[in-house]
Amino acid sequence: MSIETTFLLREDEALKNWISGITVSDGKSSARSVKTWFTMPDIELQSMTFPFITLDLIDMVQSKERQVGGGTIYSNDLGGQVVANPNIVYSYDAPVAWDLYYQISTYSRHPRHDREIMKQMLQTYTPGKWGFLPLPNSDGSVYEWRHMFMESYAKRDTIVDNRRLYRNIITVRVLTEMTQDASTAAALALVQTVNITTDPTTIPTGFTPIQQTVTSTSIG
Repeated sequence: MSIETTFLLREDEALKNWISGITVSDGKSSARSVKTWFTMPDIELQSMTFPFITLDLIDMVQSKERQVGGGTIYSNDLGGQVVANPNIVYSYDAPVAWDLYYQISTYSRHPRHDREIMKQMLQTYTPGKWGFLPLPNSDGSVYEWRHMFMESYAKRDTIVDNRRLYRNIITVRVLTEMTQDASTAAALALVQTVNITTDPTTIPTGFTPIQQTVTSTSIG
């Protein structure tokens, strides 16, 4: 299973890829890439080379106001993903709506880096309105978009080792959903034959028999 089709891992990877496009400049370097990683799990821990951005999934809440019921039938594809057997009809329940809350923390030593990071965050990556999160395929193409709202912002500059540390904390909410995967969904076999009768004695009450003889037909 590819990461872009896995709930939670898909959103984690999408957010990290989305935020990783930030660069800053100063008098010493015209273009400096801002590294981005998750502080958890520990496998993502890295050395602190300023400036950098850390991500944390801090909460997830089932979005009952966006929840719908029912189901969907697919014959040979699911979101552009071809299933193993095109002769099988797959039945899917309505996806479960979830709101994911991420904390995005930015760190820098240079005041210009701090301002440039926040300008790009507020203008492009986590705007106050019309925010979105692209979910990429493994080849880099975008196959879905998720609404993403800035929930809060806090300025948390401090002094560490007698040096100024510029820190910003942004909380965003990603509106997403957990769907069934085509490989695990309950499969329903296609109808193979349809038997039609014109005998009134075998037709349930309330139904009208057809007026012509039709032979049994094989489908498939």
